Amino acid sequence: MTVTSDRDDKRRILYNEGWSVIYGDLINEWDVITGIASIPFGATGAWFSQQVQAQLQKFQQSLSDVSDDIVNQARDYLKDLLQHKNTGERNFDGLGVKVGILTYERRLEAFGGWTKLPDNYQPYLALRITKPMTPIGPPITTEAKNRPTPSGVNLGSRLKTNGQTMNEGDYLQSDNGFYRFICQGDGNIVLYGPGNSVVWQSHTDGRGYPPFRIVAQADRNIVQYDRNSTPSWRTGTGIAGSDHPECVLVLQDDRNLVFYDPADHWKVLWSTNTAT
Repeated sequence: MTVTSDRDDKRRILYNEGWSVIYGDLINEWDVITGIASIPFGATGAWFSQQVQAQLQKFQQSLSDVSDDIVNQARDYLKDLLQHKNTGERNFDGLGVKVGILTYERRLEAFGGWTKLPDNYQPYLALRITKPMTPIGPPITTEAKNRPTPSGVNLGSRLKTNGQTMNEGDYLQSDNGFYRFICQGDGNIVLYGPGNSVVWQSHTDGRGYPPFRIVAQADRNIVQYDRNSTPSWRTGTGIAGSDHPECVLVLQDDRNLVFYDPADHWKVLWSTNTAT
């Protein structure tokens, strides 16, 4: 009698797609239903950095060449999935990351026949880089550091990827009026709550040469540029070409800033993950 499984075939698919993978323990169906499957992020932190470095070498890049902001966004996304024992997948400027569960079909072969056995399941964490990542942004400059923000325009609660631009001082405001997302004169992008409390920020203050602007591009990327058109921040959601359905960045009443693709069932492309 022999127990066979399609485990190697399922793993080979991930490998052939270019994913670097770390696997958790084998679990059963009840573990999946009750959500007890997990991969401790503390055990994967060093692995994450090593695999990003290895994947970057495909494009003659290293970690020191690319934006810490993008790498940290991907790391934080994975950490959030693992802490909450969720599955998901997202792309950050060519750095794809995901947490999933493989299903292995098993059977017992004996006496010329076979009997189906209960499936096994295995959680995994994977990453891959599919294109050269954007190099590090502009330097810290005295011209931008502590520079005041001019008065701008209230653009409402939405920014669309038809080339719509937020100039310095322009802002999105949630429909309930409680939250503002603003392009500041010092190069920082900030989501403010009541009493000017900081809900989220890009940590790009003082970086680049003013004036700054944020552009919702037709390639589905939202990017902040300085006056030299050097990017200092981006959502990392761009894809090749420009003939794509219009996407929209929405500042919601729940304090979350979310980038949606309405043509794909309002799929979330990026968010600040700040919902109350």
